[in-house]
Amino acid sequence: MIDKAAVIGTGVIGSAWIALFLAKGIAVVAVDPDPTAARRLRTTVARMTDALKASGLIPATALIDTDQVQFAASPGPELAGVGLVQENIPERIELKRATFAAIEAFVGPDTILASSTTALKVSDIQSACRKPGRVIAAHPINPPHLMPLVEISGGDLTESAILDRAMEFYTFIGKKPVRLAREIEGHIAGRLSAALWREAVYLVEQGIATVADIDAAVVNGPGLRWATMGPHMTYHVGGGAGGI
Repeated sequence: MIDKAAVIGTGVIGSAWIALFLAKGIAVVAVDPDPTAARRLRTTVARMTDALKASGLIPATALIDTDQVQFAASPGPELAGVGLVQENIPERIELKRATFAAIEAFVGPDTILASSTTALKVSDIQSACRKPGRVIAAHPINPPHLMPLVEISGGDLTESAILDRAMEFYTFIGKKPVRLAREIEGHIAGRLSAALWREAVYLVEQGIATVADIDAAVVNGPGLRWATMGPHMTYHVGGGAGGI
């Protein structure tokens, strides 16, 4: 099992991954060009640790020491020995390609290269890699340290065994990963959320209902079911004893 990971970019998403990795006993290398990143991370991870404890996701007595995080301003020899790299940089394809190419120079041949990308395809990211078969998307739902979902997908050249290993790793750290059969921009949850929001905006635009009433309709209606059942199961159960 992976016991050392690198996190590229220590903004909100990257910091959340670091907090979770540390909570699960995984050594972390953090890569961020911001000279204030280490100081900022200590404060952010402390706050996220409190949230993890309050949510019961880690024991109240758990100690998370950010001083154990190894920092680097750019991908370098510090990445030696990491089993997984979690990238969280801005959604610019050329920047991601350059970053992944730089990472490859310092990691082992079996290291999983995972992007937290929301909108970009793995096929486009992995095209500049020497070993594209190990590149995947591992897209979290914000805030990543609290929300269990991670959407796993590969590109045209991603190896199935890498996706299998990724599913095992994210399950090990307490996530509920789902695996896409084919990559698509926005993954699953983002596309479903966007579809609902488009309809909600349309209803306001057409004067059908107010913003407050539309939100209330979801919160006090289907939203209660959606917390425990997905859309397919919801309609199946609605079909009676035999389902739909």
